Formats: sequence, C-alpha cells, structure tokens
Amino acid sequence: MASVNLISLCKRFDNNIPAVRDVDLEVRDGEFLVLVGSSGSGKSTTLKMIAGLEEVSEGEIHIGNRNVTYLEPKDRNIAMVFQNYALYPHMDVYSNMSFGLKVRKVHPNEIDRRVKEVSNILGIQELLRRKPKQLSGGQMQRVALGRAIIREPDLFLFDEPLSNLDAKLRVKMRFEIGRLHNDSKCTTIYVTHDQVEAMTLGDRIVIMKDGMINQVGTPLEVYDRPSNRFVASFIGSPEMNFVNGHVTRVDESLRFVSDDGYLIQDLGTDRLLRNADKGVVLGIRPEHIKLMPLNKGAGSVQVEVVEHMGFQTMIMGRAGKTEITALFDRNELLKFGDNIGIDIDPANVHLFDIESGVSLVGE
Repeated sequence: MASVNLISLCKRFDNNIPAVRDVDLEVRDGEFLVLVGSSGSGKSTTLKMIAGLEEVSEGEIHIGNRNVTYLEPKDRNIAMVFQNYALYPHMDVYSNMSFGLKVRKVHPNEIDRRVKEVSNILGIQELLRRKPKQLSGGQMQRVALGRAIIREPDLFLFDEPLSNLDAKLRVKMRFEIGRLHNDSKCTTIYVTHDQVEAMTLGDRIVIMKDGMINQVGTPLEVYDRPSNRFVASFIGSPEMNFVNGHVTRVDESLRFVSDDGYLIQDLGTDRLLRNADKGVVLGIRPEHIKLMPLNKGAGSVQVEVVEHMGFQTMIMGRAGKTEITALFDRNELLKFGDNIGIDIDPANVHLFDIESGVSLVGE
C-alpha cells in the first residue's frame, strides 16, 4: 500500500490545449478515491498519467516515497483494470491471471497458490480453464479484477470498469469492488462518469471539469455542501433544482423571490446577510421539497409529468417559467395538470452566485 501525491500536474496534447490543469491532490494510504466528471473532464487522462500510460507535461507524481513521474508503468508497482477488460483471448482464465507473475519470474508454486486464492475470493474457481469467449461480461470483469489483485500492487487503478455491464450487474460488481477494497485496504483510484458509483464506492470524491478539480470531499460533504453550481448539479439524482431570483432584506431576515415571482422563500436571519439585495441562484434538491395545499408554503407548481418509482413518486412541473422536479411519498395521488403547493426548508436551500456559480453559503 502507498499514498499518492499529484503536484501541479498538467497534460497538454498536440493542439496545446490543456486536458489536465494544475491538479494538486493527495490520496491517502489505503484510501478509495473516486475521480468523477463528464466526458472530457480530464479524469481518465489523470489516471493514465498516474499509471504511466500518458506522459506528464508538467508537475510530479509520487507513489509512496518515490517520484515516479518518468518511470515506466512496469516500474510503478501498480495494477490497472480497464473498461474493456483487456484479457488475452488465446489464454484461459488461469493463464490470464498468472501471466503477470510469470513475467516477473515468480515461483510456479507461489503462482498456483495466488491464482487459487484469488479465484476463490472472486468465485471464479470453476472458470479457470475457460477462454474469454466462453465468459459472460460479469465473469470477464471478475477475471480482470483477479489479474489485478493477484499482483499485490501498491496501487489499484480502475478506469470506468463497469461501463460495459448492465444495470443489475453493475450494482453487484460495485458491491464486489467495495468488499475487495475493505478486505485488502489497498490504495485505490477509481475513475467513473457515474455519480452513483462515486457516491457508493468512494471514501472521498474528486469532481473534475475542464481538466480542473472543482471539489474534493466525502460523498456527504459534496452532496450537502457543494462548492459551486456545477458540483451541485452533477452530484445527486434527480438533479438539483435551480431557480434564478434575488435576495431581499425584510426587517432582520432575508427572503428569496424568483424572477417571475412564482417562488418566495424566507431564508432566516443567520445566513448571507452580506449578500442581501443581489441576484442569486437558489438550489434545492428534489427530496427537500414538501407537498403542501395550494397557496401554502413557498409557491405553486403545475404538474406536467408523474413517474411512479415504487418507493417514491417523482413529479416534474413548472413554477412559472422554472422547471421543478420533486420527490414525494409513493402514496401521493398526483396526475398531469394538477396545481400543487410546495414548501422548502430554509436549512436545505443552497445559494449560488449568478455569474460565477460559486456557493454563497457561509460567506
């Protein structure tokens, strides 16, 4: 196991446009860290630089007490699991798992011991003599995991390993990866575009956009206290609602009024007094909106879509020109065209600067 330190890490390709810009990040020994972001955010490029598969334009990479910035991948003592599994098609499962150890001239008895131990952990002991073409997607992913685990590396790197699996199998494999990390305690960096994977797997999450880090924190920290509007919109499903408006002072308290006047929300006396009388964006998560009688609470919404999700009912509608998504109890009998009242707890309101998108909470 080892810590990882990225120091002012940058990557520029031939067009000189930076794919990764000034990334400073410390991954703690034994931590499961997730890099998450949309396509083009720089997360996979960052991972490939750590692995040695992409050259570093500027900055340094340290694994443990070694500067590995210019070392070959084979000299970094890492194991990487890819999206496409990258199994050798002409080799059976046993040979795929043991190949790396053979190259390193590990004794055959030790190779056999490790293959059997890891295959038992992953439940693939019955597959050792099969070729990759005889395996399902989930089985191939387990073999790829086994090939990484068997090396006993200082660092595990995962590059969107579950993207090719169906939804049910992704959930199962998330559990397996989490369980394996809890057992091994090996430092792990995991790249995904799926915020659900990030929230469920990571000890900490790194949200990236345009090659830069926007926020680092535990899953609950980035969910409850997003640093900007992008993070607030990216983390959470359904996405956070955003309403343009302005904050005004009413006696000693503050009040948010949407631009079209359809939502009016008291904010209390203990926040953002310095930001009174200015335009802001109010953010509220769908699960923090309460159903109220019409003309009660913060405003009214005309229902346009109702989705029954089994354990909850999700509605999408409009408060004036603003689209609103809310999650209610499954027993709420709502339909298209209903006008409903909604209320918002001030403690769950987020406020963002209307131009920069930076969170105003705590200023």
